[in-house]
Amino acid sequence: MTKITHPSMGRAREIPSSASRQQAPQQQTYIVDDAIGASGQTTLDEMKQFEEQVSKEMPKEEPQIDKRLEDLLFLGKITKEIEILGHKFEISTLSHREHNDIVKQLYKVGESADLFTIRVITLANVLKTVDGTPLSEMQIAGDFDSDFSKRTFIIDGMQLGIVERLYDEYNKLLKESDTLVSGEVIKKL
Repeated sequence: MTKITHPSMGRAREIPSSASRQQAPQQQTYIVDDAIGASGQTTLDEMKQFEEQVSKEMPKEEPQIDKRLEDLLFLGKITKEIEILGHKFEISTLSHREHNDIVKQLYKVGESADLFTIRVITLANVLKTVDGTPLSEMQIAGDFDSDFSKRTFIIDGMQLGIVERLYDEYNKLLKESDTLVSGEVIKKL
């Protein structure tokens, strides 16, 4: 057990003057259980169990999206399936947030970012599935920092011709989306 006192409570051996006794609240001591094991030190396993328990107890609320807002969020989004050499690649236009993620990744790369890096990072967000399997669920050996690094690794390992074709198809989707959102089509909605 650990003894906890608050700094405003003063030290246990200090005797407050009569004026401060009247103004200061009564000193209180709290006893709490701590996470220290029998050995007197907290192990990593104990800390991990504690974190898992706390995360289970915390409420996880998914944001509720109104149907009208959902329609607005996906307005102008286009998804397209492209067949290349017997394989089906599903690509999609990106949201503003996904574009921001790309820019953040490019800042991490720094000045060494070139056209090939930009294509790989963009396609890691644009390419959704290959033959119906999401890119992030493809089985590949390796220890990846994140889902994004896994997707980037897959794209980076593809043949240049495939990457260029997918990137060209994505640019066509962008033009279609721009045409859809601007001009007469939006006025009819």
